[in-house]
Amino acid sequence: MINILPDKLIIAKDWLKGGIEVSNKAELRSRKAKCVSEKSSKLSDLSDLKADKKRLEHAIKSAEGIQVDFNSEHTTYKSIKITKNEWSGETRNKADNKKDDLDNEIKDYSDKYDHILEQMNKDLEKIEKKISGLESDIASLNSEIASIDRELGKD
Repeated sequence: MINILPDKLIIAKDWLKGGIEVSNKAELRSRKAKCVSEKSSKLSDLSDLKADKKRLEHAIKSAEGIQVDFNSEHTTYKSIKITKNEWSGETRNKADNKKDDLDNEIKDYSDKYDHILEQMNKDLEKIEKKISGLESDIASLNSEIASIDRELGKD
């Protein structure tokens, strides 16, 4: 049987308790380092997405300007009318057929351009959702880091 003096027992308990605190603090520091690393990665991703968003917004604005110009020119083109008494015959029929073909090509172009703009706007929405998600993740990480710092500050 081991005979331990009461004062030695108190010292042993304090030592064990301190060992647990050191272990807990090491775990907290490890969690904090992981959170800081994850936050840094998310901040980098956020920066990249914001740059992508800015470029896409600029591209959409440019595309919309082109579409406005195209529609204006198309309106001018459609307003040109040649009456039958100004021009008739086989040449008129060939010209009318070519004009119909051109009108169909213009419509196809306009439809494709509308689809492209629609897709660009959908892509912009996706980027904005990703940005919002990352900002939320970063706020959560900041909160967790602050909580860990409070725990580490307790002694």
